Amino acid sequence: MPPRSRYRGESNAYDTANNKVYLGDMIWSWQVGNDLTGWTLGGATVPTISADGQIDLYDATNLANQTSSAYFTLLNTLGQLYCIFHCKFTRQADDTGADDYEFLAQIAPIISAGRGLYWRGSNAVSYHVWYNNNYGGNSVALTYPAPVVGQEHDLSIILTPKSSIVIMDNIKINEILTSNIGGAVLSATPYNDWLTANKTINFFVRHQAGQVSHYRVRDIRVSRLVGVSV
Repeated sequence: MPPRSRYRGESNAYDTANNKVYLGDMIWSWQVGNDLTGWTLGGATVPTISADGQIDLYDATNLANQTSSAYFTLLNTLGQLYCIFHCKFTRQADDTGADDYEFLAQIAPIISAGRGLYWRGSNAVSYHVWYNNNYGGNSVALTYPAPVVGQEHDLSIILTPKSSIVIMDNIKINEILTSNIGGAVLSATPYNDWLTANKTINFFVRHQAGQVSHYRVRDIRVSRLVGVSV
């Protein structure tokens, strides 16, 4: 394990209840003040930069399954990538979305919402998901409260040699063993598909008719996982 002093601050993820620090070596980041060059933007209303410099995911189209999405592909990440994918997100005051994909943060070897490793939250329940490229694998419903309007949440999604982990607001809320293939077939397990392409990070909101989706995201980073300090 590398010395803890080398890896400090924003590249790390902190599980305070268990006194663990997941040590990261940052390979990519997006901060307030950056633009959306290199991102693939989509949905009924494409994301923009808000007045406070965050990525603004917003849509108020009065139809079902309306979305706003932003993807970014990380070069030179083909094959293995044990990592920490981190962001801070805030549900905005005008958000009324109640879709099961109200907000999603994902890292995956495919540009499509709902694959790879991700966390998604709604008004009712949140999920930690470890899927292959055909929606096969593990989806675990969580008891962590829904995103709170106006409260910034700190999210870390981690892949270790043993498991995928979600930490929210410095609390570990779930863990799925990478050996647990769930509903996937042996020829295309979540772990096998993870190795097949450069990794893409994805932020995605969706709502139903008569609803509004509105989230803001900042402090995005991807770090190689280099150890765990206790």
